[in-house]
Amino acid sequence: MIRLAGLQMTDEGRTWLTEQVKSPHVIWFQLLRRDNSFVDCMVKLNKGSIFSVSLNEEILKKGLGRAVKIEGLHSNPKLYWRLQTKLLKAELKAQKTGKGIWKEPTILEKVSNNVQNSNIFHHLNNLLSWVKSFRNK
Repeated sequence: MIRLAGLQMTDEGRTWLTEQVKSPHVIWFQLLRRDNSFVDCMVKLNKGSIFSVSLNEEILKKGLGRAVKIEGLHSNPKLYWRLQTKLLKAELKAQKTGKGIWKEPTILEKVSNNVQNSNIFHHLNNLLSWVKSFRNK
């Protein structure tokens, strides 16, 4: 089984990745580590003759996952830091733009959630029910 190195994907990320892999473009795998039945890879989607996109980075840029430590590159610290830095920058971009898992609720959504979760409306509803019961008698 192939894992994308350096990230923990959400379900939305898996869906997005499945859509990207279906495209007619060539996919490149850079093997970083083998672990029993898993291989950790950097995955690139070739879009044209000279342009390729790192799917690991794209998932993080869209906020469809979180960056995690890349395992298995102890023998090549320069490569480790280069890849880890790229992934962290991609995640930071999603955080700054509020994409995917980093999306912040709007002020209206926050107020609406607070009002719905407030005990005041529960108490008002009980009070109205009590008043109605006296009216009906």
